[in-house]
Amino acid sequence: MPGIPRRPDPASPRRPARGARLLLGLAAGSALVSLGACRAIEGAGGPPDPAAAPSSAASPGTELASPPLDPLAPRDRFAPEPATRVADWQLRLWRRQPGGVGFGDIATLERDGRIRVSLSEAVAIEASDATDLDGDGRPEALVRTWSGGAHCCYGIQAFRLTDEAEPLLRTPPSSCEGRFEDLDGDGRQELLTCDDAFGYAFCPFAASPLPRVVLRYAPEPGAFIPATPDFAAWLAANPSDGVAGWDGAGAASEDATPRSERDSGGASTPAADAALARCAALGPALAALYAGQAEAGWRAIADIAVQTGAPELRSEVERILARSAYFLAPGAVGAPVLDGG
Repeated sequence: MPGIPRRPDPASPRRPARGARLLLGLAAGSALVSLGACRAIEGAGGPPDPAAAPSSAASPGTELASPPLDPLAPRDRFAPEPATRVADWQLRLWRRQPGGVGFGDIATLERDGRIRVSLSEAVAIEASDATDLDGDGRPEALVRTWSGGAHCCYGIQAFRLTDEAEPLLRTPPSSCEGRFEDLDGDGRQELLTCDDAFGYAFCPFAASPLPRVVLRYAPEPGAFIPATPDFAAWLAANPSDGVAGWDGAGAASEDATPRSERDSGGASTPAADAALARCAALGPALAALYAGQAEAGWRAIADIAVQTGAPELRSEVERILARSAYFLAPGAVGAPVLDGG
């Protein structure tokens, strides 16, 4: 009869309402479209099937059009630049297009028509034609990254290009950039950079000590390791030869604000001035420690602790050094700089 609803039979399945059926139909259609798009992208050169046989090597000068493996990088949001060929490898930068998600571009290392390495937040990729890093006479691939912060974070990654891309160096995210140079004339390039482990530790970043460090390639373990003590004489003879983020006096170089205005609200206080004096004196003391001159460095830190009223200074410095990827204690063997932070 009209106006009297029928009770559903408990034994029969309930049908969704008309509106719900419409939404379900739309969702199913969308899923099918998404599946078809994924298959189209995969067929156009997406992440390779591990079971598939690799394709033959591309001929010299061929530009590969494989998309990055980064899942956050849709292929229609990046434009590939022409690749740089190194032997049978191609080094390529993919430029982020307007509307792309995240920050920075993508660097890829490609071989046999497939992407072997994909790195996000890239700003440059190059072949080290004039900067042989491991002394084998073949160029390596260098990728520089930047996260987009005011003074952080920069990174450098280096790869030996053989049958695989073998990592030689992966610096931790840092406020310091770096440059490669043959500092000792042995034909291999060292990395000159600085350690920002003390940034903000005792004072504002602008006055924080950033000791210079040198990394060198070691055949065993086949990677870059801290080697600053081996270059103490070079560092002493080149006191003003720094890197981006370093002012030549062992402190950060981003701010020229007068001492009395570098603390909260620009107000000068005894505590703020003492902290800044402590940081200014720490620069040379830490330079001595990093150069392997432990006795002179710790003696200077003891004097600073007395003069600036910081009895816990040595223990705090030791705690920071223990976490640094770049500090090499006397008698210690440098660990490979490969963790990238």
